Amino acid sequence: MRHKRLIAAIAFAGGLTAAALAYAQSYPPPIVPLIHSTTDLIPISPNGAPTAQGWQVAPAQVSNAPQYVKVGVVNGSGAIASNGYSSYFAQAQTYLIIVLTATMPYSYATAALAPSDGARECVTASGGAISLLYFQPSAGQTVTGGSAIVLAANVSACFTYSLANLTWDRS
Repeated sequence: MRHKRLIAAIAFAGGLTAAALAYAQSYPPPIVPLIHSTTDLIPISPNGAPTAQGWQVAPAQVSNAPQYVKVGVVNGSGAIASNGYSSYFAQAQTYLIIVLTATMPYSYATAALAPSDGARECVTASGGAISLLYFQPSAGQTVTGGSAIVLAANVSACFTYSLANLTWDRS
């Protein structure tokens, strides 16, 4: 009789141990918060294992969706800013859409600091024209095909980055 109780107790303890191990190895997927900013990053764990390096990527690199920023450029009275507009491309940002109600005299768009090979950056003047758009490369980068562009309303000027020679090519 004692042996039966001992065997039953060992079997019960073994079952509890197996259940605890199974539960410890199954966990819910992480909750991903809404991403609201071009500076938000997503942590990456290669092969599902966290690393000390803490790799992170921009949302557009994960979703393969073009990341964009849409801005309205007017002063307090609703008129186009006469002193132009300046903006920087965020990492993995593809489009800068400048919403205008009339022609803007000039605008500056500065390329991302460390783009990946084949990155594309486009500036679009929506609703109005930009008399002179200056596409400025970041430090150590160059631009071919002209960095000063007359941009008509609802037209884009795009540049593609070549990592081999650190150059933005008009595309």
